[in-house]
Amino acid sequence: MRPFVPGSRELRWACLHREALYRALPRSVFRHAADYLLNDRLSHRLELPPDPVLLGRLEGYSGVHVPSCRPAADGSVQCRCDCGRPQPCAHSAALLLAHAEAAAGRGTPFVDAGQLVLPDLPLPPFWAWATGTAFPWEAIPREPPWYQRAPGPDTRAAALAAARAAAAAEAAPAFVTALSRLDARWWEDRAWTDALAPLLLVAVPRWPGPERARLGVVLAMVGDLPPALAAVVPALADANPAWAPAVLEALARALTGDGEARRAVGPLLTWSEAAWGPAGAARLASWWELVPDLDPWGLHRARLLQAAGRPDEARRLLEAVYAAHPQAAAVRQALLPLLSPEEALPYRVAEALERGDPALLEALRPQLDPADWERLRRALKRRKTPPGAGGDPARA
Repeated sequence: MRPFVPGSRELRWACLHREALYRALPRSVFRHAADYLLNDRLSHRLELPPDPVLLGRLEGYSGVHVPSCRPAADGSVQCRCDCGRPQPCAHSAALLLAHAEAAAGRGTPFVDAGQLVLPDLPLPPFWAWATGTAFPWEAIPREPPWYQRAPGPDTRAAALAAARAAAAAEAAPAFVTALSRLDARWWEDRAWTDALAPLLLVAVPRWPGPERARLGVVLAMVGDLPPALAAVVPALADANPAWAPAVLEALARALTGDGEARRAVGPLLTWSEAAWGPAGAARLASWWELVPDLDPWGLHRARLLQAAGRPDEARRLLEAVYAAHPQAAAVRQALLPLLSPEEALPYRVAEALERGDPALLEALRPQLDPADWERLRRALKRRKTPPGAGGDPARA
């Protein structure tokens, strides 16, 4: 068997497919590797970030072996195995062939070790790929768990079983972590979300505050929650949950991250408001000040200042924004409840003219001088009269 020198040009990580392996490997090595897969002897197949490293457990004909493969710095393939044979041996070749088949949509997918939820048995350092016999194989699933796969009848059943088990507080951390790793398709699957919501309503009251906060972060990142899950949010309320470590850590990551991470700030803060109402409102308002681009009209800050019992500050904020952006109708609507009828009059006149609504203007008639009201009525009529329609609006 010819030796394989790491860094050779025979195998390239970017071109790992069945045909490339067939051309590069000695025939006997390829044949034995294919035989191992055909007879289902590769019992475990893991992909470890960040390189990635492929790690497998293979039941050979004379014992159990742990092959591993990874990309070298020059893009070639680096293999090793505890069998001691020149590389790639049939064991590591079987791992490469399994990876190629999985990438092509055939065969068993690899388990993403970086996304595994093993609450009672954390994975050893990733250097364990070099000494794979120390790996906790008994805790590693043979196929990707439900949270690493798309929703379907089987995975949905497994997910709901995990949700039922999470009614026990000790199972909550693992379940919330699994939820945080779901593909977006899960949250669009109404069969899943409708079945999950009542299970969470039973489980969440039994969870400690930090786990409720972590679930809040997960739901915030979903964005537009399905109605069934939106009903779970009030159950997450706690005495001091808004500033639980999970929420603070998520906000810190979002604030200091890149543009994509930064977009998470808005959902996190908005969800915190929905979950806890006025609790911590002043501090939430200060968080919004850190992301003015996500609250350009100051609406979130104004609402939270009101909840914190500081309506005068909310009013000053909205008045300043409206003075700079009089076209911002949403700001005007938020400002009106904070004003007396006399103070609100100019804003309501602006609203009536902007909307071209005679009924709104008519409602303001008792507050206006008759001459002013008539002048406004004519102005409104001029705005509503199409060009070239004829007539003299001043005579109307």
